[in-house]
Amino acid sequence: MGKVRLESVLTSNFAKLIVSYEAEQKELDSRSRELEAVIAKHNDSAEGAKRFISQVRKYSDIKELSAGLIREFVDKIYVSEKSVAF
Repeated sequence: MGKVRLESVLTSNFAKLIVSYEAEQKELDSRSRELEAVIAKHNDSAEGAKRFISQVRKYSDIKELSAGLIREFVDKIYVSEKSVAF
C-alpha cells in the first residue's frame, strides 16, 4: 500500500511540475520574441546612424548645395496648405 501511495504522490508532483514548466516555457518564449524585436529595432537604428555619419563625413566640407546632396540627406519633404495668410 505504501508503494502505491508513493507512486501517487510522485505522479501528482510530476504533473504539477509539468504544468508549471509549460507555463514558464510559454512566458520565456514570449519574452524572447519581445527581446528579439527590441534588438532588431536597435540594430536598425545603429545601422541608420552609421550610414548618416558616413554621409556627413563624406560631405563635411560642402561649398555648394546640389540636388544630389539633398537627395542623400532628405528622404521626404511634406508640403501642405498654408495655415495663415501672409
